[in-house]
Amino acid sequence: ACACQRGSSCDCKWNVGTPDNVGEDNITVTVSPSIHIKSTLDASPDLAHLKDKDGRLPLHYAATRSVYETVACILEANPKAAVIRDPVTGLYPFMLAGSNENTAAAFELLLSDPNLVLGGIPADGDDEENDRKRKRSPSM
Repeated sequence: ACACQRGSSCDCKWNVGTPDNVGEDNITVTVSPSIHIKSTLDASPDLAHLKDKDGRLPLHYAATRSVYETVACILEANPKAAVIRDPVTGLYPFMLAGSNENTAAAFELLLSDPNLVLGGIPADGDDEENDRKRKRSPSM
């Protein structure tokens, strides 16, 4: 029985607690859960946009706990989630991934919007106070 389909069978061999998950020479055969996530999101892409009771998106959970492939699957289904702070921690998904040493996922998430690292500095340069400070500076 495939764990991803709750009793149904599929060809993935991602079985839990059944004799089916043992291959030749008693070696357990497994496939990354990200394959199941990708299949699920391909069938129902709106799932990547659903928030839980705390307002967290699947990307927030994936960035906190998952491998790069899982984060990439969810990011592909909901690219805008990369710029939404986790309401529980206040961190962006790239920060969540980085704090858990998932550097590949942190890099991918940061690439989706590099402006996230500006830390409040206006990206368009229209801040009048900064313009005045620049104008007052003598040429060096």
